[in-house]
Amino acid sequence: MDVGIAKRALDDDPYCGDECGARESNGKIILCIADGLGHGEFAERAARAAVDYVLKHHSEPIGGWYD
Repeated sequence: MDVGIAKRALDDDPYCGDECGARESNGKIILCIADGLGHGEFAERAARAAVDYVLKHHSEPIGGWYD
């Protein structure tokens, strides 16, 4: 599986609050796209934490949404 993303920070800020991650599991693709509230360092940290959490817990049930 190849996944590509493009993102750009506001006004060439070194931090970007947009993040994406993907993982293949049991023949299904888990895709997480996060947009941290606002912009800057804290938005980037929040978005990265959200994507990391989803990818780390990808095998846990989420209420049958993708069954």
